[in-house]
Amino acid sequence: MKINLSKCLTASLIAFAVPASANVHKFALGAEGFSYKYREPGVMADKGNLYGVSGEYSYAWSNGIFIQPELRYAYGKTSYRSHRTGRMGRHTPNHLVETRFLTGYTHSFSPTLTITPFIGLGYRYKRDESAGMVSSTGHYGYHRESNYLYIPIGLKANQQLGEKCALEGSTEYDVFIGGRQHSHLPSGSVSNDQHHGYGARAELLLSTKFTTSKLAVGPFINYWKIKDSKVESGVYEPRNTTTELGVKIKYTF
Repeated sequence: MKINLSKCLTASLIAFAVPASANVHKFALGAEGFSYKYREPGVMADKGNLYGVSGEYSYAWSNGIFIQPELRYAYGKTSYRSHRTGRMGRHTPNHLVETRFLTGYTHSFSPTLTITPFIGLGYRYKRDESAGMVSSTGHYGYHRESNYLYIPIGLKANQQLGEKCALEGSTEYDVFIGGRQHSHLPSGSVSNDQHHGYGARAELLLSTKFTTSKLAVGPFINYWKIKDSKVESGVYEPRNTTTELGVKIKYTF
């Protein structure tokens, strides 16, 4: 299939020169698969593959300002390994839910390049359901719930590659407001507050445009680093890192 670059450039110049005259609604549905790895250095590691779905809605005003609520859910099973408490096979159910609200401004730097700085508020919930399981050394598992509240600050870029193709990149720093870890131990539940840490994420998607929609696919990475929590009832949540590395596909209409 041949791409008429002259037509593409002409259309881009017109779009750049004439500001949008109407507000725009957009919806996006996505699917993803990624490797998940949670580590408490010197203590334990939990890893496996998770699969998820996501949804977005955005409303953009004609001046380039937009708002965008997002929802993400992922599920998979992980394996546990610790020098102290042994191993558990790849049988532990994990649930991940994340909801975000973003706002920002899209600015055209050239006929084919737009830059979008954004900021927002995000909440991340992770549940590890290992209660009832027994490790290789006879230790019992328990349910664990992680709650993170954070402020995403980032930048998106869209570079047109032709009449129907574009490269969409995004990088983000997550300011950690605070978290709470609930550990449902056999002896009773304990909650630990977390106050220090940060997150970061990035993605690079190649998109193809249709008449009224587009399809994008590419790799992404999400990362968290959280410091030791406060001590409650003699128990604390050790410093830890979480890495999610995978591929996503997104359909926008």
